[in-house]
Amino acid sequence: MDDLTPDTVSAISLAFAVLAAVWFSDGTRGGLVAGALLLCASVVLGAFRPDGGVLDRAGEFAVYAGLTAGAAGAVGAAGAAVPGANLWWAATGAVALLSVRDMMDASYAATRPGHWEPSGQGATGWGGVLRRVGKGLGLPPGERLALVSVTAAVAGARPTFAVLLAWASAASTVVLAGRAARSLVR
Repeated sequence: MDDLTPDTVSAISLAFAVLAAVWFSDGTRGGLVAGALLLCASVVLGAFRPDGGVLDRAGEFAVYAGLTAGAAGAVGAAGAAVPGANLWWAATGAVALLSVRDMMDASYAATRPGHWEPSGQGATGWGGVLRRVGKGLGLPPGERLALVSVTAAVAGARPTFAVLLAWASAASTVVLAGRAARSLVR
């Protein structure tokens, strides 16, 4: 078999993310675990290509829709819909927040030519470790989807969106404050 091209890997990664969304939409514990495993496979495949960009976001947003649909279809022990299970507001908020965050990152990178280091390459010692930890706490796509996988499998859709929105809000605030402080120093 010939080597897979980056486009093929991207398509397979997107397919796994869409399948994860389908399983998440089931809303059952088994569906959440199966979705989490498929999402992890999508993230791992995403690590083998230089830039997923739009396809990664499409898969991520499909996962949010699947989680939301699964929560909306959740029923209680008596067979009645669970009150407050409509999480479309949370999914929309997550998409908006993460889109603004991505635009902030792209804008900042565009104003700092030569400043960007992919994955902390070139950083060594404790400084390199701290830089990688800082980037991880900033909740980039891979770490964000790992967070979604774990929280969805363990706790369900509502806590997943609560953690995602809280962490992404805090990370965005810290990043924005840091960039503003660096701008004032110059």
